[in-house]
Amino acid sequence: MNSKLEQLKEYAKIMKDVPYALRTYLQTYDNTQKKYVPLELFPDQIQLIHDYQTYNENITRKYRQAGVTTVTAAWISHKLQTAKATEPERVLLIANKKDTAVEMANKVRHFMEQWPDWINVGFSPDKNSESRFRLNNGCEVKAVATSADALRGYTPTVLVFDEAAYIEAGEDFWAASMASLSTGGKIILISTPNGYDPIYYGVYDQSLRGMNDFHITDLRWFKDPRYTKDLVWVKCQDICHYMLNREQYNDDEVILREFDMSDYRKLEENGYKPFSSWFESMSKKFKYDRRKIAQELECDFLGSGDGVIPGDIQENIAKNMIRVPFEKYMQGTFWHWKEPIQDHRYIMGVDVSRGDSEDFSSINIIDFDDRE
Repeated sequence: MNSKLEQLKEYAKIMKDVPYALRTYLQTYDNTQKKYVPLELFPDQIQLIHDYQTYNENITRKYRQAGVTTVTAAWISHKLQTAKATEPERVLLIANKKDTAVEMANKVRHFMEQWPDWINVGFSPDKNSESRFRLNNGCEVKAVATSADALRGYTPTVLVFDEAAYIEAGEDFWAASMASLSTGGKIILISTPNGYDPIYYGVYDQSLRGMNDFHITDLRWFKDPRYTKDLVWVKCQDICHYMLNREQYNDDEVILREFDMSDYRKLEENGYKPFSSWFESMSKKFKYDRRKIAQELECDFLGSGDGVIPGDIQENIAKNMIRVPFEKYMQGTFWHWKEPIQDHRYIMGVDVSRGDSEDFSSINIIDFDDRE
C-alpha cells in the first residue's frame, strides 16, 4: 500500500469481507503442486466462514480432506489480527490429543505470519511456545488436550473443538466448556462422524430437533470442486458393492451423468449415490471398508459407529420395515400400533434410560399367541 488512505480503504475491506481478506493475503501448501498457493475458497467454505461470523454456536459435519481445519485456522488468524487491544480475543483449541490441538495452533501461527506488515500486530515475547502464544494486541491462543484442567484459569472468547467426535470426555467436561462462555463468545465443533458419540453427535442431533442454539454447517465431498471433475450419480443400494462388482451393473442404466446439483437431495432420496475417481481412490485407501467410507467420506453417523447391527441394515429397517402407528403419544415418542386382545398373552421387553434426559427408554410388547 503506497499511502495511508489506501491502507485505510483496504483495511475497511478486510474487516468487511473476510473471504476476500483470506484469499488475498493468505497461502496454503498444495501437496499436488508441491508449493504454496493462494488460499482459494469454494462456495461451501465461504458459507462456513459466513456461519462463523454470524452465529456464536457452530457445529460442522465434514468429510476427510475438506480443508475445514485450515479454513478455520485462517478465519481465527483474521479475527486475531483485527481484534481491538481493548477487546482481545482468547482462543482455546481443544482436541482429544494435545498434538492435534498443537497442529491447529501451528496453522493459526503460520497464517498470522503471512499478514502484511502494515496490518500484522506481531507476536509478544511474553508467551511464545508451540502450545500457547500471545500477540502484541493482547490476543492469545492456547492448545490443550481434553482434561479436567483444560479450562482452569482460562476464559476463552473462541472455543474450538477439533475432531470433536473423538473427544473422550464426559458430560461434566462439556458442561464446563459451555459454562466458560457464559459471558459471551463463540464455540465451534469440527469433526467427521464417529457413530453416536455423546458430545458431537449429541449436539448435532439436538440441533436438528431445535433443542439447542447450534447452527449446523454440512459439507459434502460431492460439492467440492477439487474432487468432482468426473462426478456421476450411480443408482445402487451400496456404492461399495458397485465399486467391487462392476460386472454386475449396466452403466448405461445405473449412471446419471447429467443432473442438477442444487437438487442433490432428491437424487439421494431416489437411491442415487455420488461417485468420482477421487472417491474411488479414497475408497481404495480405506480398503473398501464400509464403516471407514461412511465415516470419512459420506459424513454418515449411522454407518460410522461400531454398532452390533450394520448401518445399511438399520437404514433398510428404518425405510422399509416400520409400520405407521395409528396413534402417537408423548410428543411422538410413544407409538401405539394395536389395541390389546382379550385373553391373549403378551411379552414386554423394557430397556430403561439412565434418567439424565440424555438417553431413551425402550418398551416393546409382543403378542405371544400371534407372534406379532
